[in-house]
Formats: sequence, C-alpha cells, structure tokens
Amino acid sequence: MDRKTAGIGILCCTAVALLVAALMPRSASADFAIKDTDYQLVTVTGQLGSSTIYVIDNRLGRMAIFAYDTRNRAYVPMKVGNVSDLFTTMQK
Repeated sequence: MDRKTAGIGILCCTAVALLVAALMPRSASADFAIKDTDYQLVTVTGQLGSSTIYVIDNRLGRMAIFAYDTRNRAYVPMKVGNVSDLFTTMQK
C-alpha cells in the first residue's frame, strides 16, 4: 500500500465518522448556567416547554430576560433592569 492509498483510506474513514456523528440525534438541554467574572448566562425551561434566557451583568447589577417567541422563532426581550428591581416585581 502506498502513501496515496493510505491517505485516501484515512480520509474515507474520517468522512464516515463525520457522517455518523451528523446523523446521530441530539437534544438541546436547558437549565444550565455559565458564570464568568463580568456576566452570567442562565437558561431555564419555561412554561409550555419554551426556554427563557437570563443575562446578568455582575458589575453593574443589571439583568435582561429574553423569552422565545414561537410565532417569530426568535428570542425577544421581556424585561431589562436592575436585578433587585426585577426580582421584587416578579414576586408581586
């Protein structure tokens, strides 16, 4: 076997592995958080199976809440403001 045939064989095996990986079913998962020094991102499964994203700026104490709009198939901002203000209005 020469180098050219070996290279083609390796490329074919790689293509098959990528095809299998692309066809495997994957499910998206929510309910996780990413925290860094300045920002925090939290996703939560909302009512009726939709997802909600909370983006928190830890330095300024501000938060933005985005909810998935099924009609437009996009995330739309629901509330933006200070963290303490948003949590007090949510409890009422």
